[in-house]
Amino acid sequence: MFWEAVSFFASLSFLFYFLLMRRWSRRKNFPPGPRQLPLLGNFLDMGNFNHVTMKELAKKYGDIYMLNIMGHKVFVVTNIDLAWEALVRKGNIFAGRSDSYVSRELYQGKKAIVFGDYGARWKLLRKVAHSALRMFGNGIEILEQRTYHEVDELCQQFSKSSGVPFDPAESIKLAVMNIICTCLFETRFPKESLYLDEMFEMIDEAVHLAGSAVLLEILPFMKFLPLGIHKRIQHSVDLRKKLIASKFQERKQTYKEGTIRDLSDALIKAYNDAELEDSKNKGILDEDYLINTLIDLTTAGSDTTATFLTWSVLYMAAFPEVQAKIHQEIDNTIGRESKPRFEDRSNLPYLHATIFEIIRHSSFANATVPHRVRSDTTLGKYEIPENSEVIVDLKAIHHDPNHWRDPDSFDPKRFLDEDGSFICRSTFSFLPFGGGPRGCIGQMLAQIEIFLFLTSVLQTFRLELPPGSPPPNFEPPLESVARGILVPRPYKLSITKRE
Repeated sequence: MFWEAVSFFASLSFLFYFLLMRRWSRRKNFPPGPRQLPLLGNFLDMGNFNHVTMKELAKKYGDIYMLNIMGHKVFVVTNIDLAWEALVRKGNIFAGRSDSYVSRELYQGKKAIVFGDYGARWKLLRKVAHSALRMFGNGIEILEQRTYHEVDELCQQFSKSSGVPFDPAESIKLAVMNIICTCLFETRFPKESLYLDEMFEMIDEAVHLAGSAVLLEILPFMKFLPLGIHKRIQHSVDLRKKLIASKFQERKQTYKEGTIRDLSDALIKAYNDAELEDSKNKGILDEDYLINTLIDLTTAGSDTTATFLTWSVLYMAAFPEVQAKIHQEIDNTIGRESKPRFEDRSNLPYLHATIFEIIRHSSFANATVPHRVRSDTTLGKYEIPENSEVIVDLKAIHHDPNHWRDPDSFDPKRFLDEDGSFICRSTFSFLPFGGGPRGCIGQMLAQIEIFLFLTSVLQTFRLELPPGSPPPNFEPPLESVARGILVPRPYKLSITKRE
């Protein structure tokens, strides 16, 4: 009799919850989404939430859909107009960040540009970081010279292959990381350097922990269990102190007013200038925020750029007719002997268009970091409640058949007008660097680096798939931990000098 009563009341509770949620959802006019379980919502679906399932959900539910993770609502935007509404037109409302346990521990309570919540401190820090980047990048020649050195090293590695097929990913990753190091600390490291190994480890750990963070937020009691993730967090914190904080302190001790050697110097000067400009800024930031900003620039700058370049050389080998047109354009514009300059980009429209088409077609930046909604609002015709989160599905936007003809095909001409000039209109379903308050702060440096890398490599080499190899699979592999940056499947190229 007792267990029958328990079963009855449990069933009654679930029925009450189901009817309440159904009525509340109708009242609130939320977007459609996958079926939810009582109490759990879509929690059980999250273990399988990746770029493949996101594609299926976008196809099924359209411009925006909702996931309910044990009461926490997540809205996924798959339409460019809604994305612009959220990121730009209502940018201040959608610019928040949730305070996750993992990010709080990694940044020791002082989150910087990427994970810091929107507010007075974040806006000042972004202003300081933007000023530092502008100050350092004001003389593009500085960045060009530092990029040339690493490109030359990379080209030497490619030459040594003598046409024997190999995987270029590690060589590209090493070159990009050394550019980051020379920009941050005016220091580069040899291939066998323990410092570089630990830098790669620091970034890999950050990616893994970001993917694991969701479970700790959904089940907060797990924070207090003796799990391995706590040791990984502490190890990551120790690496950050050893690799970034110590280098920053070295630069600070030798800093001279009026001399900008690297981004560390530029950040120190921009920070000092902000406090002199307005006494109200004093005490809002400290050195830890500057160090964490350098960590953000390192992680975001190296991972995205190296991944894009790894995709790019694969595309060049997979589409030899595109590569041949770029070879011809470079020969006609720059020649084989002169080093390319970023200012040459306007005279290389086909290469410029190809870079943007690789970004669109690969959509290697699969989705934005979740944006916390700072107040009740609307998106399109739907209500979006305060403290819910919004993710922009960039891959869905870049492959929207309503905006792109045959979106799954690769065609650089999408970004050329009838006269062969480069175009990227604001009406395009394309968000390569985000937008609004959370837009990519380092996009100009990234564009310079990418352009110089690809132009220099294609000026010298022909990239080919090994004889007899199957056509490349451009569908990224599924990984054990979902990530916002999608890497290509392992591949090998045959790289030879052009005749």
